[in-house]
Amino acid sequence: MQSKKTSFSRRTCLLSCIALCIAVAVLAGAGGARTITATIGDEVRLSGAAAGSDTIYLFLTGPNLAPDGVRLDNIQSAVVTGNAGTFTRVQVMGDAWSYRWNTRTAGGVPDAGTYTVWAVLTPSGRRDLANAEYSTTTVVLAYGGVETVTTGSILVTSIPAGATVLLDGEEKGATPVRIPGLEPGTYSVTILLGNYTPVEELVEVQTGRTTNVTRSLKLPTPVPATTAPPAPAASPEPTASPAPVAGLGAGLAVAALLLRRR
Repeated sequence: MQSKKTSFSRRTCLLSCIALCIAVAVLAGAGGARTITATIGDEVRLSGAAAGSDTIYLFLTGPNLAPDGVRLDNIQSAVVTGNAGTFTRVQVMGDAWSYRWNTRTAGGVPDAGTYTVWAVLTPSGRRDLANAEYSTTTVVLAYGGVETVTTGSILVTSIPAGATVLLDGEEKGATPVRIPGLEPGTYSVTILLGNYTPVEELVEVQTGRTTNVTRSLKLPTPVPATTAPPAPAASPEPTASPAPVAGLGAGLAVAALLLRRR
């Protein structure tokens, strides 16, 4: 009887220790952060613990990205707090999750720099994490290895915002908008907004660089109404001189001759 109690007590202690270890692991994953260094264009393996949750919501922050965060699979798509579909969603399997992040995303390749991957239990962006549970992973992307960056990008901003941007005649979105993956060269950028005067100019793109185009839009200057000049007054018709009376000269000559004879 004593041996059974001892065996039960040891088993209970062992299970308690295992549960404690799991809890410590989960808490460490939620509060700590790790750093991964990778080459631009590489695939980065991300993972973590998420006990008691079915889904993890991932987003990315870093250089030239939306301040509240973007999807990992499309860095041009900003996340929206409360809208689960705007996040990169990962299913939790056995209290753990993993995700392979291909840094060559649908929205282009990130610039070299330091980025933060956020893993949140609820669909909350960077500015709405006050009451959220999350963990972070720092990813440092750099040029190097076999990967060679051959493209550049254009960041178009207008005042006021919301203007349509055309690149070589093709619509690329509304300002502010970043256009990635451009081969080096000269491009025609057009900015259109309502009644504002359109802006069109040539922009040079360089390898590995983001060219910033910021323009203040202006309303056209009103054209003053023009009045037609007054019509010139009609000239009076010339008065005809009286025609000379026929034979008048001859009659005067005869009269003068008669006076002399007298």
